[in-house]
Amino acid sequence: MKTSYLHQIVNVAAGVILLAALLRFFSKDSFLEWSLFTTIGGFTIQLENSLSIVCSRFLVRVHHADGVRAYSSAVQQCKKWYAAFAALVFVCLCLGGFAYFSRAEAAGFTGSWVLEWVVFSASYLVTFLLAYNCC
Repeated sequence: MKTSYLHQIVNVAAGVILLAALLRFFSKDSFLEWSLFTTIGGFTIQLENSLSIVCSRFLVRVHHADGVRAYSSAVQQCKKWYAAFAALVFVCLCLGGFAYFSRAEAAGFTGSWVLEWVVFSASYLVTFLLAYNCC
């Protein structure tokens, strides 16, 4: 119990220190961009966590009901789900990011966001394509 309180205190302190450092070293536009990237990345990780739980429950049900032979085809099905999820996240991130930053640029946002956004989206694509290995 005491360690969980300590863990929360350390998390809050790290967040405050990180925020202060980011505000000191980033411009307003760069900080906005960083905040947007990490927030959207966090949302996609939560979605992937949900998919992981669904896959785990599906695999357990198949293993107990149908045995080992059906299990390997169920793992292949989960791999297809992860690939579809990764593609969907990549497309949504690219299209949504380009739409958002194009509008922000028209409103006065200054930053070189195109390459950064493509690298960000591609990193999540690779992460989610490799995530099925935990199944």
